[in-house]
Amino acid sequence: IALFLEKNQIQHSVREQHNVIMTYFETETYLNRNEENHMQILIIIEKSGRSIQFIVPHCYSASNTINKSALFEAILNINWENRIVQYRYDVKDGEIRVGLSYPLEDAHPSEKQVLASLFLLINTVNKYHPTLIGALQDDPIHFPEHEKERVNLILDSLFEEQNLTLNPTPDQPKITQNDESDSSEDEDVWL
Repeated sequence: IALFLEKNQIQHSVREQHNVIMTYFETETYLNRNEENHMQILIIIEKSGRSIQFIVPHCYSASNTINKSALFEAILNINWENRIVQYRYDVKDGEIRVGLSYPLEDAHPSEKQVLASLFLLINTVNKYHPTLIGALQDDPIHFPEHEKERVNLILDSLFEEQNLTLNPTPDQPKITQNDESDSSEDEDVWL
């Protein structure tokens, strides 16, 4: 992998004792915690060689975000829309990392796979940076109109399937189960 990076003139350093390669990229819209257009991506090969991970550690921090509901909504929507690149939240310290991984089994990753993974990760973080920053600041979340329609259709079908209604109150929206439900299942609602 280091040879692929050298061949493509990608700045990196190898930490063999941890099976990690650290790469560095400039970004268009993403700003790191030092307000720089710069991103670090770790390439980690599991010790057994069965999988490879590409991770942007400490991409964002939500440790000072009091109301995280907008943030969680944004992360869920991005992960749903995206499916390959995943945003993950660490409840212990508020770290939000972004990454992707795939199995290798007995094969070695190709140069094309490594480069595609890196640039997919960079492009995804750049694309959703304004959305995540807005969610961290508890601003309304803005997604493209076609995505709003798709998410609303999915939510409507889930609400209908679970026989739920949304009863907004002045204080806070509330989800309740309609009385005519004859479901013998427990009271949990899975969305």
